[in-house]
Amino acid sequence: MDFNEKTVFVLNHTQHFSQPSRDEILLESGTKTTTSTKAIFRKSLWTNTVDAVIQYCRVVFDLFSHEKPISIITFDSEEKIHSVWLEEDQNIETLWSVFTHEGPPKETTLDLKNCAVMPGLETACSMLQMLKPSQKVGQVAENTGRVVIISASMRSQITSWIPDILNSLNAPVNMAGNASVSASEWLFVDLVADPEANYEAPQPIEPPPGVTGSSTHRFFYHQLPSNGTDLYRGLMRLVESHYHLASTLVQDIPMKEEANTSSSSTMYGVELLHLAEVHDLLHRAGLADRLFVRSDTTEQETVSTLQRPNSGFSKTLGIKWVTPKSADAALLRYAISAHRVTLADVGNRASTCLAQFVLGGRSVALAHRLPVNFPSLPAPLNATSLAPSTNEALLLTCHGSVMYLHALATICPLAHPVHNPPLSSHTPPSGLRVQSFTDQVIRPSRLAPASAHQKFTVAPRERAQQHLERSTRYWPVVDSETLFGSNKLSLPLYEHLPKEYLEPSESAACTRAIDKLVNAIKDNVSLTDTRKGALKRSAAPLPVAPSVQAEAIALALEVDHLLSVYSNISCDHKEIQRYWKDAIGVSKPSSDSKESSLALTGADSFSALELHEMVTIARLIATGQSTSCVDNVPDSLVKTVRSLRTLCDSLNSATNSNTTTSRSSGNRSDKRLKTEASQFASEESLILEPVNLNTFLDLLQPMKQKQCGATKRPEFAGVATADAKGLCQLYRALREKEKE
Repeated sequence: MDFNEKTVFVLNHTQHFSQPSRDEILLESGTKTTTSTKAIFRKSLWTNTVDAVIQYCRVVFDLFSHEKPISIITFDSEEKIHSVWLEEDQNIETLWSVFTHEGPPKETTLDLKNCAVMPGLETACSMLQMLKPSQKVGQVAENTGRVVIISASMRSQITSWIPDILNSLNAPVNMAGNASVSASEWLFVDLVADPEANYEAPQPIEPPPGVTGSSTHRFFYHQLPSNGTDLYRGLMRLVESHYHLASTLVQDIPMKEEANTSSSSTMYGVELLHLAEVHDLLHRAGLADRLFVRSDTTEQETVSTLQRPNSGFSKTLGIKWVTPKSADAALLRYAISAHRVTLADVGNRASTCLAQFVLGGRSVALAHRLPVNFPSLPAPLNATSLAPSTNEALLLTCHGSVMYLHALATICPLAHPVHNPPLSSHTPPSGLRVQSFTDQVIRPSRLAPASAHQKFTVAPRERAQQHLERSTRYWPVVDSETLFGSNKLSLPLYEHLPKEYLEPSESAACTRAIDKLVNAIKDNVSLTDTRKGALKRSAAPLPVAPSVQAEAIALALEVDHLLSVYSNISCDHKEIQRYWKDAIGVSKPSSDSKESSLALTGADSFSALELHEMVTIARLIATGQSTSCVDNVPDSLVKTVRSLRTLCDSLNSATNSNTTTSRSSGNRSDKRLKTEASQFASEESLILEPVNLNTFLDLLQPMKQKQCGATKRPEFAGVATADAKGLCQLYRALREKEKE
């Protein structure tokens, strides 16, 4: 059962917590000429409690934001609820404001032995019943939570309080926005000053005999020392177990001392806190146990003081800092998970420097530097066919203003691409466009964590799938099946066309690439200058080989098809296609290949065609249609176009879908006309309504007027009716309005 959905802290704010603890603050006063005096101050139990609770909440806020809210309740002479489940209450600034206004403990004395119910417990039950904002949106399946009570001398009274707690939890809930608590965990923490007390893990408490309704609610008792450092580490152990966290110590970070920047660098260590899932792959590879610098019982003495972890977590995994390189960002393609991280000691100089370095946009790889023994691989995937594994196990980077740890699969050899991928016999491995696929598909499609709180019109996973679909609408896999893919001028189009929206600079980059492509194509399609319209354009100074001309026309067909498959994404994409059509001389682009072929009947031979007409002939060849409308179609063009199998398949599928759509739309039109005709033929389609007799007679009054001449006859005024312009008379009035 997960009790992390929400947490309530109940803090004792009575006179007992104003007592001084064993923590001393030594202050010196005086000058060189006068005798210095020393003053010793002791921190109160309340100060230590506030410091530890704030650190507990800081870790939760940094790792989970407002997903797992925390509420603060204090009691002295009265009970106070300082924060609820609202998002604006889940931050450190609010906590500082709460404890600042609360001030030091009151002089109120409270003997818990004489209390039938400890103050704050019923209020905590009410807070658990209150739904947090995310629970109010959907249906509440389970309403769970945890309550942490920090006080003193509670052990003997806890059992007597449990029945009242269960009665409050199981009572009917009639208030809107509340729901019954399905399960809860209650942890009673006693602060003691005895250094020899038992500070082991929390001990379970059994409810009194005969108490019902306790099967889903559990109770624990825990003792923690009252001094500041031990109390802080005790609550860090609790946050570790409550939220399933882990600690990673980044070792050997070179930093120079502030006082002497010219000196050599000193190696520091920075401890990071995160979910325990970050270490899953290291556990599976058998590396985690060898990387722990601290375990439950001992702490290795090999770790220097500057690199020793300070969080108090039960286990800390040590991993080495790798000097940052520009290629570290490419390791994101091997990431199998990403988790938010926070610093264990935010006031430490080394921690601050590391945070500023990463939040500045840098990525840092973290390596384990240990030999890895993997089980034997299958025969087809032996060691000779796989790239060796690397030591980079984690990647520390930032997304927005939040630091993340990416778990990398590079420690496993199977994470690297196979040198000899299994392919069919007719496709040579050397023909695969591996580098182009990496640059044009993988890198633009890298994933990053999306906010769980932001409302998206389209889910991030669906948007990622849509982007991948757009990136692969037309993408030949083999070099021999594309001419445009190996052309450097194609890079702007492959980079910007798959995007959902185009900025003005991106559209301009596409049009510039089209201009260069058209100029290069026109230089290679001219055999002679005797073609139709040759005087209007510059011909090549030397004859062009038929194979070069065929490749240029096939390249133009490929560009034309590429722009057509992306033209339906947005108006900007449509404008880019229209710009291409204008550049190759198409005044009215037509998607119907049959209509385009009819326009070529006036041409004598292929060499007399314009560029856009040559592209049309190439499309007919790719779709297997007849090219009898022109003479002397080069065999090299037929061979080149048919060698682009991906293009031919894509054009054929588009032609078949258009034909099917036109037939189905024609069938639907015929059916609709027949249906409408049958409706008009039926008597139910006629609506007869009586007309006002007085109105009808008034409209007939003009018929009584005398004729002005023998040749003139008054028009029949007809019956009154109504149209969009108001009341009018049939026949004459309608004809007059038509003239308007």
